[in-house]
Amino acid sequence: MDSYSRGSNRMRYSVLVVCIICLALVSWAYAGCGVDTNPYDDVPGPLGNGYFPPAADFYSDITQGYAPLTVTFSDRSTNVPLYWAWSFGDGVTSNVKNPVHTYQSPGMYTVLLTAGNRYGGNSITKTDYVVVNSASTKPVVDFTASVTSGYAPLQVEFSDLSTGGIIISRVWTFSKNGIPDTEAKNLQKIVHTFYEAGQYNVTLTGTAGNNESVSLEKSYYISVRQQAPEDGTVILHPGWNLVSTPLPLKDQSHTAGQLFATVDTGSRSFFSYDAGSKQFIPLNSQSEIFPLEGIWVYSKNESPLTFRYQVAEPVTISMHLPAGWNLIGYPSTEPGNARAGFASIGNTWSTILCFDPVSQQYSTSIFNEGVGGQSDQQLMNPMNGYWIYMPHEGDLMVSIE
Repeated sequence: MDSYSRGSNRMRYSVLVVCIICLALVSWAYAGCGVDTNPYDDVPGPLGNGYFPPAADFYSDITQGYAPLTVTFSDRSTNVPLYWAWSFGDGVTSNVKNPVHTYQSPGMYTVLLTAGNRYGGNSITKTDYVVVNSASTKPVVDFTASVTSGYAPLQVEFSDLSTGGIIISRVWTFSKNGIPDTEAKNLQKIVHTFYEAGQYNVTLTGTAGNNESVSLEKSYYISVRQQAPEDGTVILHPGWNLVSTPLPLKDQSHTAGQLFATVDTGSRSFFSYDAGSKQFIPLNSQSEIFPLEGIWVYSKNESPLTFRYQVAEPVTISMHLPAGWNLIGYPSTEPGNARAGFASIGNTWSTILCFDPVSQQYSTSIFNEGVGGQSDQQLMNPMNGYWIYMPHEGDLMVSIE
């Protein structure tokens, strides 16, 4: 090989060595300076070295307040997103990574973010994420209940009827004798069961969009009785008996024929009394028996008479009492005195006559504001009938448990 060929080979070898050194230096320089030629190398995925689309997510500095409300949104999507598409729920959109948006009108706004890179996109929707109240409108709290009285356990559905500004959270409180039983649930409708008898206060406390608290308490709103009254039984004695039911009767025992089916009347009729016409009214087997209506019934034998009550909750009964004598029952399922039982007619009654079926005679007179054995504190029995004298007409209205 001549000297020229040897020189040429040495030159080519030298150039190759220089190129390799330069590439190594460039590679070292990039690494030393922290330059990443592929920013996705550290993202694990199924595509070779490769790479997932983003998992979209975001948060904001505030989610509630009064209009106009300015909100700063921040992207916290993973897997290195390269583009963003925001929808703020009021028709406005943005492609900025961390946008700032102002809501001009009151309402509840759903926010959507789509984040993507070269490997795909992913979306997240947050429903009613931003709540904007009117600056001039304060919520007015109100609510209603499906029932307000009944027997334990009493199940009641409460409904929020608040108007005005938007309420974003609610606390329902039920209290008896100052002892709260709180359901901290953000529900417009809530079902609560009252297991104990008593009078309950109900309070709905709402939080408005600016974190202002508004509330309404309804005192003694729910009245719970311990249990529904059991069937009532009275003993019929031989001869005439004066009876009455304090409550409506079940379908299969609410007529005279059904109620007195087991009573041997010796073919005698049953009688009620019409105070307006001052006449005794014969009843037939189809005549309906009404609460507090006094009924005369004859029995040949001593026998029990059972009143089967049809009641799911306390019953309010009203009865007009004309001036003069009226035939009436005692308005309760438990024995009580005349003053309490007839409190709704006050001093419009003067005298009550009690019939004794054993002796078949009137045994006791009770006088309004009387004393001693004729006091209006004398006990009267439910399921018995009584004559009551009204110097003036009046209207009896009672709630019977």
